[in-house]
This record gives sequence, structure tokens and C-alpha cells, in this order.
Amino acid sequence: MDAGAGQGVRVGMVDTRMPRAVIDALGDITVDVVPDVQPMKYRPMKYRAGHSTFVADLIRRRAPNASLYLAGALDDDGRANSWATARAMMRLAEEKQIDILNLSLGCYTATGPPFVLTRAIERLTPRVLVVAAAGNHGEFVHWERGRTRESANWPAALTEVVAVGADSGRGSGSASFSPRLPWVRFTALGVDVVGRYLEGSVDVKGTTQEFHGYATWSGTSFAAATVSGAIAARCRPGSVPTVQGLAPLLDGSAVVRPYEGGLIARAR
Repeated sequence: MDAGAGQGVRVGMVDTRMPRAVIDALGDITVDVVPDVQPMKYRPMKYRAGHSTFVADLIRRRAPNASLYLAGALDDDGRANSWATARAMMRLAEEKQIDILNLSLGCYTATGPPFVLTRAIERLTPRVLVVAAAGNHGEFVHWERGRTRESANWPAALTEVVAVGADSGRGSGSASFSPRLPWVRFTALGVDVVGRYLEGSVDVKGTTQEFHGYATWSGTSFAAATVSGAIAARCRPGSVPTVQGLAPLLDGSAVVRPYEGGLIARAR
């Protein structure tokens, strides 16, 4: 990897809040935090509260010299409404002048994308490349938790967004939970990914477990973070490509692959 990868490129991420203690412990990862991010004060910590730490590590692993900005709009359960998410996206673009926005998040509706997210993406994408997780609903054959495997995940399914699915890393293509839908553009490793995490007691779905700063996690969230980092590593400040210009930029990448059922592959 180029030692200067990502130099001068500004990457934003809307994710969970990151406690100051975790930021200080990250050492070689610098995260500039918007004012509304507050430290968590409870024990054990909720497992999704470590999501932003994990995502930030994966971005910086590919682009160690990129400037990284976090808007902690999601609570410690990984939830936020569309208004709070859209406001955080716009604030990062306006205050931090980001080049790439990583959205390792998403929502599902029965009537199309939330209007406020659509408008935010429309305003952002002339100057910001938006990378988003495709969702983890690829195995939902029947209606389950408000979606099926055919459901769109917003904002990933918007045409202006780079939707990223999860690769299994085992030579068998997409992970079983990753949606196989035409709006997915790229895949990257999303199964058993190792990354920085919380330290101490963590409530993992009702069971308290001890963590020591690292964890193994699966999901398209982490594939999206890898793609955001890979793009940042190959760009120069002020020269981040459009969605349509990404394929040549990422050609030959060892970690990012065009999704064979997606828009870019079909256009060839």
C-alpha cells in the first residue's frame, strides 16, 4: 500500500456515536468528531455502539492518510430517523467539505425512499461521492422484519449512490445475506471481518462478553467501509470521480470487485 494513500482526501461517515475514551485509545486513527457526539456512560456497552469504531478502522486501513470525520447521528442501538441522518450528511458536506461520504446504514419502506434522504443525496452528489451498504436481507425469502430479499435499502438503492454488497471471501461470490439486486455496484469482504472495536464488557444480544479492542463482524456495512477507503486511497484531493467513473479507478483492485449482477457490470 502507498504510504501516502488518501493524503488530503476528506472522508465523512454518519454512524453511531463514538465515546471519547475509544477515540483516544485508537492511537493511529484520527477521528474528528462533530459537537453532538457524546461519550457513552453505561456498562455493559451495547454491541452496536462499536459500529463506528469498526467502520472507521476499515476506512483508515485502506487510506491511512485520509482525513476522517464522524457525525454520530445514530444512537447506541444503531438507530436514527431519516431527518437526523439527512441533517448529519449535509452538515458534514457543508462544514467539513468532505469528498466521500460513507453510509454504513440504511432503511426500508413500502413506498419508496424517504423524501428527506432523497433530497439530501440530490444536493450532495454533484460534489460528494456517496458510498452506502446494500443491506443484510439477502436471505429473507418471506416478509421478515419489514423486508424481503427483493427490498430496496435506502439510500443505497438510489442511482446516485455507490451501493456495496458483501463478498464471502471464500471464492463463492456474494455472501448469502448480501442482496443480489441490480442496484448493487461493487462487493468487498463482508464476512468474518476483523476490525477495531470496543474494550470492556459489551452486551451482545443479551449476553455479556468481554472485548479487548478488536472483534470479528459480518455485514455489508463493513464492505462499504472497505470500498470507501479503497476509493480514498486512489484519489487526489478535489478529483474524486463520479459514480460512473469508479470502474476504471478501481480496476485491478485486490479488495473491490464489480458486482456481476449490478449496473456497472451490465453496462459493459
